[in-house]
Amino acid sequence: MPSGAGWVTLLPELVARLGEVLEWDVSSFGEDAPGALSFVCGVRRYWHPGMAPRPLGESMHAPVPFLEVPAPGSRAIGVSFAQDHICGLRVGVPVTCLYTVMGYRRSDTRVGSGAFIDIRASYRDATGDDLVRSNWTIFRYTPADHAGSGRRVSAVDDGADPVHFTEIGLDLQRLVMWAGVIRDFAPLHFDRHFARGAGARDAFANTQLLHALYERTLTEAFGPQLSIVRLGPFRMTGFATCGSVLRTFVSKPTAQEDGTQRVLMWQECDGQLTASGEASLVPSPAQPLRRQSRPMRPD
Repeated sequence: MPSGAGWVTLLPELVARLGEVLEWDVSSFGEDAPGALSFVCGVRRYWHPGMAPRPLGESMHAPVPFLEVPAPGSRAIGVSFAQDHICGLRVGVPVTCLYTVMGYRRSDTRVGSGAFIDIRASYRDATGDDLVRSNWTIFRYTPADHAGSGRRVSAVDDGADPVHFTEIGLDLQRLVMWAGVIRDFAPLHFDRHFARGAGARDAFANTQLLHALYERTLTEAFGPQLSIVRLGPFRMTGFATCGSVLRTFVSKPTAQEDGTQRVLMWQECDGQLTASGEASLVPSPAQPLRRQSRPMRPD
C-alpha cells in the first residue's frame, strides 16, 4: 500500500503537547518519544496545492491509506491493536511509514455488517530498519439501526487484580485537543452527531489515545525498573465515549520463559469494560521506562 505521511520528524513540542492533553509528565522521556506518536508518521496531508477546496459541510476524514481499502461500508473503527517496540521512536529523527494489508474477512456484528481488515504499519528510519511495528484490525461497516455498547464486566472477574490504575475524564475538549496532537480528525472522535449515526453512544476516543494511556499507566506503575517491548494485542469491546471517566488498569507482572514480564491491562469507562489486553516488559534497573532494542519477532 502507499506509505503514510512521507518523512516526519517528531519534535519535542509534539511530545510535550501529548503530555499536556493526557496530564502525563513526559519530562523523563529525554530523546525517546512515546510509541503512541507513531501514528503521526502514518497520516498523509489533509490538503496540498492542487487539491480542490473542501465544500462546507463535507466531513474531513483522516487521510490514512488503510481506510482506502476497497471494502463494503461507510464507516471504519479500530477493534484490535498491538505494537512491538523494536528500537523505538526518537525525538528529532525522521521516520516514515509503510502499510501492508495482511488479511480481510466479512462479518455481521452488533454495530453493523462489513469486513475486518488486518493492517500492519512499519515505522522505519533512513536506513530502512524498523523502529516500531503496529498491527491493527479495522472494521469497515454500514451502521446498524441500534447503538453499540460494551460488556458490563470487568477483567477483575477473571482473577487479574489491578496493582495500579490511572483515571482521566473524556470531555469533548480533551478529544479535540488530542485530535490536534495525533492528526486524526475523523468525525467519529469529536462530532457527537456523526458518531451516534455510526452506532456509538457518543463521540469516542481513538485507538492512539487508548494506546498512550496504556503507556502512561505502565510508566507510573513500573518505571524505572521495567521497559516496554510490546503492547497488546488489545481488543476493543466498547466505545470510550465523550462524557465518561476512563480508567486504565494494570496487573502484577508475571515472569515468562523468554525472560519478559507479562502484565494484563484493561480499560473501563464509567465501570464498563471497553478494552482489554496485555503488555510485555523487560528489566531495566538503570533506565526509565523506555522502548528497548530487541530482535524483531518472526511473522
